[in-house]
Amino acid sequence: MKKIVLALLALFILPCVNAYAIDSGTTNSSPYQLADNNSTGSGNGTGTANGMGGVNSTGSGNGTGTANGMGGVNSTGSGNGTGTANGMGGVNSTGSGNGTGTTNY
Repeated sequence: MKKIVLALLALFILPCVNAYAIDSGTTNSSPYQLADNNSTGSGNGTGTANGMGGVNSTGSGNGTGTANGMGGVNSTGSGNGTGTANGMGGVNSTGSGNGTGTTNY
């Protein structure tokens, strides 16, 4: 429980720190790319792959929706179709979301 709380706090603090650094001109990171730490994946279609707050996440988003979305910590999986795979708050989750809806929420 302690680790989950700390991970969620970090996910909300990191984007704020990164946004401040972009505004103050003290970083070389890409604009509007918040807290993508050690993430690997591709976004093919409409939506987001390894989106905001994805820390150490691996996966691909093919279709419409989000794969390994906001708050996915150490998550592995693919979102193929419409909906969310390994969505908000998924901590150490593995799986695939194929179709419409939410998998491993």
